Amino acid sequence: MTGTNQCSAWIRTGVAAYEYVKSGNLHLKLAMLTLPFVMIGSYIGANLNLVVSDYYLKLLMI
Repeated sequence: MTGTNQCSAWIRTGVAAYEYVKSGNLHLKLAMLTLPFVMIGSYIGANLNLVVSDYYLKLLMI
């Protein structure tokens, strides 16, 4: 259920990130500082998706 349209989401995210970097609003030092926390949070979120019942995921998705 949560895997649908991931390709288009990746492309949209990549284009948005490119446009943001191109605009000059990115603070590279801050971005690199927060990167480990983003990766850890992403890992935890993906694993929670595997543990939580489909019933609750459907409630959250609606």
